[in-house]
Amino acid sequence: MARGLNDAIMVPMPTPIDHDQIFKGLIEAFFREFMELFCPGEAQVMDFGRVEFLREEHFTDVQAGTRRRLDLVAARWTIIAGSGCG
Repeated sequence: MARGLNDAIMVPMPTPIDHDQIFKGLIEAFFREFMELFCPGEAQVMDFGRVEFLREEHFTDVQAGTRRRLDLVAARWTIIAGSGCG
């Protein structure tokens, strides 16, 4: 039996995956490993026991007149060698 254009089979669309949230969750869960792999110099002076993740921060560049939105910001402490701090 021949099928025409109007005889299309309806296939349900899959539920979309929120890749952005998955990626942010992975960075939070593996922040130390992420920093050690991609920013090893900075990772050496970071206190990973004191990292706080901030949601949706806004920054304005007054000179350029632009505004930027960051989805995930890591507020962290650094270790200062020889200071006795951290």
